[in-house]
Amino acid sequence: MDDAHAFSLRNHSHRCSLALADPRQAIALAQAALRTAGGAVSPALNADLHVMQAKGYALIGDASAARLAMHEAERATGLIGSGFELAETSYVQPGLIEAQMTEALISLGDLKAASGLSAASLDAPTHARGRVNRLATAATLALRAGDADRAAGLVVDMLDHAQGMESGRLTHRFRKLRHALADHQSVATRDAIDRLDRTLELLA
Repeated sequence: MDDAHAFSLRNHSHRCSLALADPRQAIALAQAALRTAGGAVSPALNADLHVMQAKGYALIGDASAARLAMHEAERATGLIGSGFELAETSYVQPGLIEAQMTEALISLGDLKAASGLSAASLDAPTHARGRVNRLATAATLALRAGDADRAAGLVVDMLDHAQGMESGRLTHRFRKLRHALADHQSVATRDAIDRLDRTLELLA
């Protein structure tokens, strides 16, 4: 197996472990990939691995380690395009790292900083699935900030972009948003919940 393929597999593994709510394993896998790559790691992969570490540290409440990892992710992001990149890291598009750091900051409770990064991620061009995930993150942030009607609007926008998409990760995000919106009763939130229920029925 060549190095590029090995790094890609490690990256996929730690992403899955984070999605399965195992942040410590995600941190360990990202660290292992960075150690193995040494100085050969590309800027895009470097940024993605560090932001995955940041999300893991944020989930376990280690704010200082999370912020250090975010700083490294930002530094690496600034170098993307300055050298060789692996084909496997083409998913690291403009705005992706900002969206991932938004999630870390939400976990840390730093909603002001998360708001700026979320706006930057939404302003960046991306493919449809990326837009859906960024809108889901923005809706989560709005709910945490106490703006349920804004969250509902973002959810409706998210579902408009998600038509025809199917994945376990998206279904999980939709269910979490539906559960969070259920604590708020307004015309906007009820409409968003109805839309989520119809979408989830189709995905069942």
